[in-house]
Amino acid sequence: MIVGLIDHADRLGKSAQAGQQALSEQIEEVAQLQQWAVNAALELQKRADAAARS
Repeated sequence: MIVGLIDHADRLGKSAQAGQQALSEQIEEVAQLQQWAVNAALELQKRADAAARS
């Protein structure tokens, strides 16, 4: 029974590590998407400013 509990705890730990890794990767992807959105907004603002000056 103790061996089964240890094995179960080990599997839970590995599952938690995999979940943490996946979450870290998703956070990185969201950060990249956020940077892309900011850059796109800045580019649109530049174009709007240029159009307003014309």
